[in-house]
Amino acid sequence: MVEITLTGDVAQRLQEVAARENQSPEEWLRGLLDTQAASHVSGTEKNGDGHLPNPLLKMAEMARAANLVFTENDVVERSREILDNAFAEDIIRRMQDKDA
Repeated sequence: MVEITLTGDVAQRLQEVAARENQSPEEWLRGLLDTQAASHVSGTEKNGDGHLPNPLLKMAEMARAANLVFTENDVVERSREILDNAFAEDIIRRMQDKDA
């Protein structure tokens, strides 16, 4: 048996998160540990529902963490420009690689 004492902000946050899930802090921690143990066994990280996370959400989280900022429609608005430039450059590069 291990006894842990949490104080201050950590204790308050744990109580708030557990309350949002209608659980005691101990129940919430047990679920978190079970989820983590299951993800290590399977080799994949799962969310609290036991499902694999949405890869697009994971990418968005990573972009936010890296302070990458995109306007909402940046890719959509520039799609024609991107296709015209990138596609042509890719074809030229492939043709040059094929000839080499």
